[in-house]
Amino acid sequence: MTQKRQTQTKTAIKTALTQLLQEVGFEQLTVRQLCQRAGINRGTFYLHYQDKFDLMEQLKEETLSQLRTFFIENQEHNVHLVLVLEYIKENYDFIYALSQSNYLNFKATIREFMLQLFQREDPADLEAFLGRNFPISQKYALECVLSLVEGIINLWVSSGAKESPQEIRDIFSKVIDFTNW
Repeated sequence: MTQKRQTQTKTAIKTALTQLLQEVGFEQLTVRQLCQRAGINRGTFYLHYQDKFDLMEQLKEETLSQLRTFFIENQEHNVHLVLVLEYIKENYDFIYALSQSNYLNFKATIREFMLQLFQREDPADLEAFLGRNFPISQKYALECVLSLVEGIINLWVSSGAKESPQEIRDIFSKVIDFTNW
């Protein structure tokens, strides 16, 4: 019962944060506003988070952790990509609110996430993948991939995620060859 209540509280806080980020922005956001919007008292908020910065960091890490599981559970990169894009689409309001926040650099977060994924790869596989897609030095090829992924996802989110995850995957497939990686 306690776990269910904690989950409901955290969901209410996340929903309140999503709404308030779009209304007032992170800089003007207060814990008092979050609590009022979530229908909780400040003590309840502080049972879960130290402050609004801790809230943002925990939600960012929870989101990235969920995205990482897609890459652990599935082997094909096209499947990974669709699962990530579906997650973004399903959580669009929250992801969009984060992308608009000055506190959390959304583009840098995408880049950091992708870089971590690439660093988990076998160096020979990564080198072959980069060489096949970008016949330039590896460090510049990696930058091309990171910039491409960051740019497409950022544009998709900032323009309302109107295309389906499969349409975005197809865009990626037209510019990056994920086969045999």
